[in-house]
Amino acid sequence: MRPSNNIQNLARLRVALILALVGLMSAATLALGPARLVSAQTVVQSWSYTGNLNTGRAGHTATLLQNGKVLVAAGDNCFRGDCFIQNSPELYDSPSGTWSYTGSLNTARMNHTATLLPNGKVLVVGGLDAGDFHPLHVAARARALRAVAENSAFAQQEFNKAFVLMKYLGYLRRNPNDPPEPTLDFQGYNFWLTKLNQFNGSFQNAEMVKAFLVSTEYRQRFGQP
Repeated sequence: MRPSNNIQNLARLRVALILALVGLMSAATLALGPARLVSAQTVVQSWSYTGNLNTGRAGHTATLLQNGKVLVAAGDNCFRGDCFIQNSPELYDSPSGTWSYTGSLNTARMNHTATLLPNGKVLVVGGLDAGDFHPLHVAARARALRAVAENSAFAQQEFNKAFVLMKYLGYLRRNPNDPPEPTLDFQGYNFWLTKLNQFNGSFQNAEMVKAFLVSTEYRQRFGQP
């Protein structure tokens, strides 16, 4: 009877140990579960609102300064179709989440560049100012472009180049250096340009148009040998 009692006691001890181990594992799961959840939540990145700019703007620059503040400079502010180029910069203070005006730029501008220099200053360069959008300035640029296009010296210099290029685009439907150009460069284009210049721009005397019309490449566009 004694050996049987020992076996039963040993079996009860094993069961007790197993139950205790299961209990410890359950307790550990309950204890560590929230910790894992909290740990997972802390690494999830999110966005949060901060203070608004004093002046809404586009086409501005934002520069991180050495003191941790952010300098937003100039830009374009539009309201109900009316747009105004700004010369006002603002500083953003991260701890307080607030914006404050600082010294104005000498010239209002947008689409410029801003570079932080080693001495901590910010160099603002280029961009567009209000004058670039003035109707008189736009008209002046149009007149300047027309003056160049109608300049006789410019036309004489560029006409032959444009004329030869037009033959390639019009008759052959390709660029001068595209296949099936044998050398895949501008040798053919330069040949016809030189010949046209030799005949002082007379494509009739240079027989240039005729050459394109009877070329194999042009005829094959219409199924002719």
